Amino acid sequence: MMSVQPLRKVASFVSTSFAAALVILLVAGTVFTSVSCIKKIEEKDAPLGVESSPADVQKVVDAATAGITIATGKISQSVTYEENYRVEIGPVIMSKRYSHRLLDIKEDATTVLFALFEDLWTFFPSGAIRDEAHRELDLKFNKSSAPTTGGAPTLALSAAQIGMKLASGFNDFIHPSAVTDTCTSQTLDDGDGIKYNCIRYFNVHSEHRLVDVPAAMQNKSNCGGAPSCQFGGTYIEYDQVKFLQDKMVRRVNLSAHFSKDIPDFNYLRGGDGKYSYTPAVSSFCTMGLEQVENQKYLVTLCSVLRDAQL
Repeated sequence: MMSVQPLRKVASFVSTSFAAALVILLVAGTVFTSVSCIKKIEEKDAPLGVESSPADVQKVVDAATAGITIATGKISQSVTYEENYRVEIGPVIMSKRYSHRLLDIKEDATTVLFALFEDLWTFFPSGAIRDEAHRELDLKFNKSSAPTTGGAPTLALSAAQIGMKLASGFNDFIHPSAVTDTCTSQTLDDGDGIKYNCIRYFNVHSEHRLVDVPAAMQNKSNCGGAPSCQFGGTYIEYDQVKFLQDKMVRRVNLSAHFSKDIPDFNYLRGGDGKYSYTPAVSSFCTMGLEQVENQKYLVTLCSVLRDAQL
């Protein structure tokens, strides 16, 4: 079971923050002029809905990600993800695309090393390639003393792997320092300039869901190894709402489809050498209002599986 700490993730799974993505689009002129004519949705206009405790949210996340581990990976398996964003009804803009293929697994009495090969491209809003990298990623884990499940080794992060951490992606949604039932008197900053002292969760939903594999897999023999050309898994959705002195300052919707049918290779190395991690998903999106120059825009950020070989 994954604890709250490893699920501190969201900022790194996209290459730009909400506000930064919006500024890029505005500067590039890709936001439709008609957007300014659309009635803006204010957070106060929509009821918050049914509230759930942080513990209940954690149970949903733990259940959805149970059994997802790189330990079940097989050599030559691969995944390809796309990160994109959209402002209001504007176009979907791809910001990053990357593929990870498992090259090798090296194991000794105490550690397991997974060697992934990464092909990564980042893009300007115009679609032109901004940068690219092709390199090997060595992910080293300590074996845990905990019992193994289904023959797969139970792994823990190795302190010897410099900079390795399970972070990024959920930190705006599962934030241990701020998630309490009574909130806190301490004012915090979410990294986008939003000050808050309380996080609450609403409209938590979870269900088993089969989804079609990406189009690229459908064009392969045997759908790239996916039975019935589908991925099983758990879809979760909830709203995270931040408050400052009892006043709502940000409301973000999260939705994701986690699947242990997908190789768990979604590790990204940042410029500082540290890794971020997202449990295997077919899609993972956040949606919220962002304010730029006294106007609020609905911004959606997504990470979507585009291809895989099982």
